[in-house]
Amino acid sequence: MKQDYSKIRNDALASVFEYMGYIEHWGSGILRVMPEVRDAGLSEPEFLGGDTDLRINIYRNGSETVSDDGIVMGL
Repeated sequence: MKQDYSKIRNDALASVFEYMGYIEHWGSGILRVMPEVRDAGLSEPEFLGGDTDLRINIYRNGSETVSDDGIVMGL
C-alpha cells in the first residue's frame, strides 16, 4: 500500500467523494500522510489488510494505555 498502489473498493463511494471534492488525486493520501506522521515524531504506521479490506494504525506519542476492549485511555 505504501508503494503508491491504490485500489477502489467501492466505485459508488469513490465517485461521490470525488464529486464532493474530498478526493484530490486518487492514490495520493498515503504519500501525503507519511511525511506528516514523520514530522510529528510518530512511529511508522502499521498497514494491515488484504484484497478486500485495509486497516492503517497510526500510533500517538504519550502515555496512553489500551484496555482489553480496545479503548485508548490517556493522552
